[in-house]
Amino acid sequence: MLSIRRGAPLTVTNTTAAPHTVTADGGAFNSGTVSPNSTITMTFSTPGTYPFHCQIHPYMTGTLTVI
Repeated sequence: MLSIRRGAPLTVTNTTAAPHTVTADGGAFNSGTVSPNSTITMTFSTPGTYPFHCQIHPYMTGTLTVI
């Protein structure tokens, strides 16, 4: 589980050799494809708990809590 304050940037770095996404199960956010050795930054404005997954590798999951 990962927690972040509302409005704070969240930086995701893909350090693997495969592309990945950070996609909310309910569709609240989608990073798009994060290529190997790439970084993206996302900001969340709505508090809540968001289960997420990688669209390319659905077994990769997690939960983001915005406080």
